[in-house]
Amino acid sequence: MKKSILAIVTLSVLFISCDYWYSSQLYIINNCNESIHISITNTYQTVDTFSVIANTTFMFDEGTGITTPKGIVEYSFVKFEVTKNGVMSKVNYRDFKRWICIEKEDKYHHEVYLPINPEDFE
Repeated sequence: MKKSILAIVTLSVLFISCDYWYSSQLYIINNCNESIHISITNTYQTVDTFSVIANTTFMFDEGTGITTPKGIVEYSFVKFEVTKNGVMSKVNYRDFKRWICIEKEDKYHHEVYLPINPEDFE
């Protein structure tokens, strides 16, 4: 019995120590001369909507977890819709190639930026 408990504790410590925690801050950069409106639906079907004023940067999410910034963008966002003056962009903002990812302290701390440009609505 003691060997079983020791084995379980050892395996638990081993598995927990292997999971790195990522800390990410996600921003929208509105490069348009008008405000944009964003609606994000996540995997839990929670919808978050907000507006970003023209020519500003807005932090819309931050947190820690075992998901990489790429995983957050490509797999946590079920829908990512951006509209400007009633026109919805057809750009796939879940494509991580559109985002700018900057390591802050090390490979586990990031600032992640999504530029929204006027040509996204053409």
